[in-house]
Amino acid sequence: MKAKNRLPLYALYGTSLVSATGDVMAAVAVPWFVLQTTGSAALMGVTAFFSVLPIIIAMLFGGTLVDRIGYKQVSVFADFASGVTILMIPILHLTIGIQFWQLVLLVFLGNLLDAPGRSARQAMIPELAEVAGVSLERATGLANAFSRATSMLGAPLAGILIAFTSAPIVLMIDAATFLVSAMGVQLFISRQIFQKQAEAQAESTNSYWQDFREGFSFLWQDKFLLTLVAVVMVTNMIDHAISAVTMPYYVNEVYGNAWSLGLIMGSFGAAAVTGTLLYSWFGDKISRRWVFIIGYIIISLRSFFMILYPPLAGMIVIAVVAGLAAGPINPIMGVLWYERIPDYMRARVFSLTSAGFLVAMPIGALLAGYLLEWLGLTNSLIIYGLIYCLATGSLIFNPTANELEREMVIAENIERL
Repeated sequence: MKAKNRLPLYALYGTSLVSATGDVMAAVAVPWFVLQTTGSAALMGVTAFFSVLPIIIAMLFGGTLVDRIGYKQVSVFADFASGVTILMIPILHLTIGIQFWQLVLLVFLGNLLDAPGRSARQAMIPELAEVAGVSLERATGLANAFSRATSMLGAPLAGILIAFTSAPIVLMIDAATFLVSAMGVQLFISRQIFQKQAEAQAESTNSYWQDFREGFSFLWQDKFLLTLVAVVMVTNMIDHAISAVTMPYYVNEVYGNAWSLGLIMGSFGAAAVTGTLLYSWFGDKISRRWVFIIGYIIISLRSFFMILYPPLAGMIVIAVVAGLAAGPINPIMGVLWYERIPDYMRARVFSLTSAGFLVAMPIGALLAGYLLEWLGLTNSLIIYGLIYCLATGSLIFNPTANELEREMVIAENIERL
């Protein structure tokens, strides 16, 4: 029996937590910086659009590169390059000044370089779980718990730091987190762990585009995965419209300070971590399908409660309930992905599905700013809630959603064999 080595898995958790916490801090700092310097909700939407668009591009085409080059190599390079790019924003601002187009360009480049690294770290989990002697469900659940923890840590920290320092200082810290993540992966995760993946790629005679088409064909033929991609595409569009544009605007109008924004986002993150951990412990005893659907429907009700304009304590309660409901969703999808996708094309299919999840997010962010200016805050929130309810409620009547259950996944895999 092979000796268990949990250090690489823990290193992945730790570096991902550091890097993603910096990302969340930037997600608070950048829109707040734009709002404070321009006073324009529309420009916040433009910035959010160009924050997500490069992630979609990189996810669409970068996953195949991850499979071809290797998980560790891409992770280290992506973190280092992203850190340097993001660092240029505060350097320019504090020296010669930064124009809005320069800010947008650097945000675009930073996210373009960062996205393949996210795919690479996600693709590492099955091998690292095997080396650590940890079940895939537990490893995936913990990975998502740490990912959720970034909102709990990064958002309130960003709000506090912005209040006592400035948004450019927060972006400097974000750049540092990328460099720490790159060093951690380089030092503590061995390339030998992924030897099978490297050997499979070395034996392949396919070109880049052949590999890309193979991954796309696999996804296109799996109707269940396509259904999830469609639903998550719509809900992510609304989520991003709220978090990147509407929520900062809402907090500025209702509560008037950055630390309230950080507290609300942090409360959501803490609750989501709790929901994720609860599912990682008890998820095998309950229905995947109904946890997934009911959780999504609860989240959809958030917008309707926000139009009541509650005091800060009430807004935190709304964030906590939504966070608890959101907690199990990503772990369920993560395990399903690992169960259904062949190992040798893992990163490219992950990336293609992620691109599908993200493709409507820039549109949502861009429209959110204009909706706020054209229709006002209350009407925008009502529209968000109605669209969200329709998308998530459709799963109740969609027969492909039955494949969320374990027995259906097993039967599907047997049929393919």
